[in-house]
Amino acid sequence: MLRNVVAAMGVGLLMAGLPPGVQAEEVLKLGHVGGTGSAFSAAAQSFAAEVSKATNGRYRVEEYGNSVLGDEAALLDAVKLGTVEVVITGLVGPMPAVVPETGVLILPFLFRDEAQAVKVLDGPVGQSLLDGMRAQGFQGLAWAENGFRQLTTNDIAVRTPEDVRALNIRVAKGNIIPRIWRDLGAASVVELNVNDVYAALKSGRINAEENPIPNAWGYNFFDYQNHVTLLNYIYSPLVLVMSNDVFDELGPENQKAVIRAARVAGQASRDFVAKQNQDLTARLKEKGVVFITDPDLAAFREVLKPTLAELSAKYGDIVERIRNTQ
Repeated sequence: MLRNVVAAMGVGLLMAGLPPGVQAEEVLKLGHVGGTGSAFSAAAQSFAAEVSKATNGRYRVEEYGNSVLGDEAALLDAVKLGTVEVVITGLVGPMPAVVPETGVLILPFLFRDEAQAVKVLDGPVGQSLLDGMRAQGFQGLAWAENGFRQLTTNDIAVRTPEDVRALNIRVAKGNIIPRIWRDLGAASVVELNVNDVYAALKSGRINAEENPIPNAWGYNFFDYQNHVTLLNYIYSPLVLVMSNDVFDELGPENQKAVIRAARVAGQASRDFVAKQNQDLTARLKEKGVVFITDPDLAAFREVLKPTLAELSAKYGDIVERIRNTQ
């Protein structure tokens, strides 16, 4: 399933076979939906560099971002088939439908802060979720990060659940987020692919969306959004996965190298998000964007208490294990 590439060699040599001491280069295609300058790309570039270094150039990772190989559903299908060797995907998308237990990570107000989220994902809970992907055709390599999700709006200051009633909010398709905003009382909840959001903001079809700040910046949503409510209501992990077959073909030593590279890439994405949040907050304030840093989070949690209880029930004790992580 891996593609052999021999660089800087003539056709005659290729036809005659490799001379002694010359090793074929294996190419791993890596697909994701993130744009240039996204956490997806930060993880992909780090992974590529680490894989090359750890395998002495035996494996080369080619990055295909911006959904050029398809949306996240298509990418998950491709990696299961082995037509794409590595995929970086989020959980606010099709992954929880494919590997249901991963949906626990995007429950609202599950994590206290970044430090707790990292400790959970890099600990036994995170590893058990990676291991559980194997039965669905994926080799989970490591967790990465897209950051906490925030609310952005146009000329609407949202501090309480009552303020949500004025929102026509865009959400991603196929996850629990539409349910959350309906239960919070949004005027309308519009499920759109991310590439359609800019036009919907421009036309006035929607007046709000929710995303990590670097995502909203990268897609230019702040052309039409001038308020940010810092809810930190859902943490958005990313995960690096391979197909089982491709992973098994690597052999034990290369498998270890790939997993180490994925963990380094995960940390690179976390560092990227932290710096972006700091830098972009300053830049957006300079542009006149208003940051609401003191929303009534207790009121939001109270409204969502029945929703969270219902959603949590199917995950058993893992929810309490996460909450009790110090």
